[in-house]
Amino acid sequence: METRKILYPVPLDGRKLPSHRIVRRLLNAKECRELVRFAETPGNYEYSNDGVAAHDVHICELPVDEAPWLYEKIGRAAVENNVWGFALAGFAEMMRIQKYEVEGHTEAHTDYCYELLDTSKITAVIPLLERRRWRGGRFTFGNNHRAPRLRRGDCLLFPGFVPHYVTPVTEGERVSLSAWVEGPIIR
Repeated sequence: METRKILYPVPLDGRKLPSHRIVRRLLNAKECRELVRFAETPGNYEYSNDGVAAHDVHICELPVDEAPWLYEKIGRAAVENNVWGFALAGFAEMMRIQKYEVEGHTEAHTDYCYELLDTSKITAVIPLLERRRWRGGRFTFGNNHRAPRLRRGDCLLFPGFVPHYVTPVTEGERVSLSAWVEGPIIR
């Protein structure tokens, strides 16, 4: 492998950026219940299993007109906690409420896709049920497999290019909300 000579080094300031941010109690219990109730409306959940076991989950898309307050709240949290300095523009995809039943899971993936020019910059994940309602179903992210402790309504924010997954649920059901704040591709 050929190495190139550096003409002028980039000064490093020594900052270590956090891998994630958690906004505690971004949603209150009533708001979480309202979102779960919306998703449980007949016809709102679609089953998603792509045939190669990359995910096994029920998905309910949440249109902006059903919850503009939520888009505002998560958008503001993303901007206020954007310690990575990403250029942010808004939401280009609907938020999703995801229900994982027993054996439900999502295999490791990223939300930023270079091939498709996906512009997801910050991913937000919010549990909508109390943790005691399921076993397994552990949300894990990063190369060192961090599993942050989240309570119902807590919002986990992390860069969309970070790998993440949900382990199979072994008991009960796990319901969470996912959102992606996007921004321009800078070339």
